[in-house]
Order: sequence, then C-alpha cells, then structure tokens
Amino acid sequence: MTVRFLGVKWRLYWARIGGGLYIVNRPFILDDLAAAHAEPLPVKKAEPAHVLLKLKPENWKEVLPGYLLGMVETERHATVKSLTMLDIVHGGWPSALKPGAEPDADLLTRVQRVYGVRAIHPEGGKFVLSKDGRAFESTLYGTPEVPRQPMRPLPGTPGDRMIRGFGGLNAGLTFEEDGLRAVMTIDRK
Repeated sequence: MTVRFLGVKWRLYWARIGGGLYIVNRPFILDDLAAAHAEPLPVKKAEPAHVLLKLKPENWKEVLPGYLLGMVETERHATVKSLTMLDIVHGGWPSALKPGAEPDADLLTRVQRVYGVRAIHPEGGKFVLSKDGRAFESTLYGTPEVPRQPMRPLPGTPGDRMIRGFGGLNAGLTFEEDGLRAVMTIDRK
C-alpha cells in the first residue's frame, strides 16, 4: 500500500506480531519487530493510545534517502504546477518581460486571481522566462518537458533544515466516549 503524508510518499507493509498490528515502510523492519517481540527491550513510555505512530531519525539509515527523494519529488510537482499556471497566464496577457527575467508582481497577481493560489517555488529556486520568451522554467527543476531533480533537498533550503532539525515524532489516536482524540508531538534537535 502507498500513502502520501506531509509531502512524503511511503510504501507500507503490515503484520500482526504478538498482540499488536504493525505498519512499517520496509519489510525487514517486520523481521526486526518479530525478533524484538521475542525479547522485548525497555522503551520510553508514550502517552496511552489505541493507534500509535513513531518516527525516530536514528533509525532512518536505510530509509532516509527514499524520504528525501519523496520530498524533492513533491516539491518538483508543486513547481511544475506553478510553471504551468505562469505559462498560461503569461501567454494570455501581453507582457514586457524579456528572456531570463523573473515573473513580475503583475503576472504573479494575475496568476493568483485566475487560479486562486500563488505560484510557488518551494526550495528557493527561481522562475525565469525561457530564451524564446514563450514559457517559464525553474532554475532548480527545469521545465515540464525537460525536468531535473536532485536526490535530496539542497543544503540550506527549508526542506534540508526541516530534516536536519527533526528529532522524532509521536502521534497517537485514542477512542474515547465522546469522540476520537489525536495527539501529535514533534521533537526538534
């Protein structure tokens, strides 16, 4: 099963081990959990919950490259959507922009008025008008026809700072008489 959450794409595997149902992102983790269930290790107590999700950065050695690639893919998709909006609005209204120029405030305002959203470039790249002046391209991700993509967020970008500062996540769902209670705690380094 594949799930997208917070800009990250996960492939999930599940198994019942002992008295619990475990959902993981790599099949070998189920083997580790089965071995750990045979000899339980002491664990820090979390808030009681019926469903619990824990993400620990120290256990990411094998899976972090996949998470990072998923983040960059999501950012590229957002950039390509913005490029498409910029191209359509730029093609519909005359503009004095020269090749290599960034979109001006007037064009960005028109995009927001037409589509109801802002054109964004999540990782700090820039939109620039192509050499022929017909379409925009991203300095980081290229064009929809000729895409480019790094394997991970570039150093110093918001995505890179988020991953480097991530200290863990605990999320729990508890079924109570008057409804469902959700608690999420994100630890920072």
